[in-house]
Amino acid sequence: MAEKVKKVVGNLDQILMAATMAIVCLLLIVQVFFRYVLNSPLIWSEECARYMFVWTVMLGLGYNVRTKNNISVSLLTSRLPGSMQRGLEYITDLVVLASYLFCLPPILKYLEAQSRIKSTAMRMPMGLLAVSVLIGVLSLLFQTAVSVWLKLRKDIGGRKEK
Repeated sequence: MAEKVKKVVGNLDQILMAATMAIVCLLLIVQVFFRYVLNSPLIWSEECARYMFVWTVMLGLGYNVRTKNNISVSLLTSRLPGSMQRGLEYITDLVVLASYLFCLPPILKYLEAQSRIKSTAMRMPMGLLAVSVLIGVLSLLFQTAVSVWLKLRKDIGGRKEK
């Protein structure tokens, strides 16, 4: 049971991304049906689908770091010795951490400003959309920090064993 809970929690971002994409697809199908079959388009479905898509993208930030699915150009780095490649990985991770930590204060200001605005069709607080940016960046920061910690543990542990 504990192993199953650990697996679900560990893949929570993936589960949420799948759920939000399923909702987006369902909303778009319903919108097409209402618009072209019933001749009565829904005014809120496109807006909701758009916001769910933004949530999917923001949830994907940490997921991509965790699964190492980020785009990279390795034309030059693949030709470097292993220790230099590892050093560049650390530098890249630290630049990413610093960059996104630097972005947190403006994200919080953006969240505060958006919380006072209502969406056009659904009249939902735009803060519900803006918080996805904060959650995405926090997830990215967490997954990057975990990645650095695991690399350090492997590198330091590997030296002690030799």
